[in-house]
Amino acid sequence: MQLLVTVGSAIGLLVLLLLALAPLLVELNERRPVRQVDRPALGERVRPARTAQLPV
Repeated sequence: MQLLVTVGSAIGLLVLLLLALAPLLVELNERRPVRQVDRPALGERVRPARTAQLPV
Protein backbone atom coordinates (compact mmCIF):
# COMPACT_ATOMS: atom_id res chain seq x y z
CA MET A 1 0.00 0.00 0.00
CA GLN A 2 2.89 2.32 0.84
CA LEU A 3 4.37 1.68 -2.61
CA LEU A 4 1.09 2.60 -4.29
CA VAL A 5 0.95 5.89 -2.39
CA THR A 6 4.58 6.67 -3.29
CA VAL A 7 4.07 5.92 -6.98
CA GLY A 8 0.85 7.94 -7.05
CA SER A 9 2.54 10.90 -5.38
CA ALA A 10 5.46 10.78 -7.82
CA ILE A 11 3.13 10.68 -10.84
CA GLY A 12 1.07 13.52 -9.39
CA LEU A 13 4.16 15.66 -8.89
CA LEU A 14 5.29 14.97 -12.46
CA VAL A 15 1.89 16.02 -13.80
CA LEU A 16 1.97 19.24 -11.75
CA LEU A 17 5.49 19.98 -12.99
CA LEU A 18 4.40 19.45 -16.59
CA LEU A 19 1.40 21.74 -16.09
CA ALA A 20 3.65 24.40 -14.58
CA LEU A 21 6.11 24.18 -17.48
CA ALA A 22 3.46 24.00 -20.23
CA PRO A 23 3.36 27.77 -21.01
CA LEU A 24 7.16 27.87 -21.27
CA LEU A 25 7.22 24.83 -23.55
CA VAL A 26 4.54 26.34 -25.80
CA GLU A 27 6.48 29.62 -26.01
CA LEU A 28 9.70 27.83 -26.95
CA ASN A 29 7.87 25.75 -29.55
CA GLU A 30 6.34 28.83 -31.19
CA ARG A 31 9.72 30.58 -31.45
CA ARG A 32 11.34 27.66 -33.24
CA PRO A 33 11.53 28.28 -37.00
CA VAL A 34 9.39 25.95 -39.06
CA ARG A 35 11.30 23.96 -41.67
CA GLN A 36 9.69 22.63 -44.80
CA VAL A 37 10.45 18.94 -45.03
CA ASP A 38 11.39 17.59 -48.45
CA ARG A 39 8.95 14.72 -48.28
CA PRO A 40 6.04 13.93 -50.55
CA ALA A 41 2.58 14.65 -49.21
CA LEU A 42 0.61 11.78 -47.75
CA GLY A 43 -0.75 9.63 -50.56
CA GLU A 44 1.45 11.27 -53.21
CA ARG A 45 3.29 8.82 -55.43
CA VAL A 46 7.03 9.12 -55.85
CA ARG A 47 8.96 7.88 -58.85
CA PRO A 48 12.15 6.04 -57.96
CA ALA A 49 15.33 7.77 -59.09
CA ARG A 50 16.85 6.32 -62.24
CA THR A 51 20.13 4.54 -61.83
CA ALA A 52 23.08 5.82 -63.79
CA GLN A 53 23.85 3.89 -66.98
CA LEU A 54 27.38 2.59 -66.72
CA PRO A 55 29.44 2.36 -69.92
CA VAL A 56 29.94 -1.21 -71.11
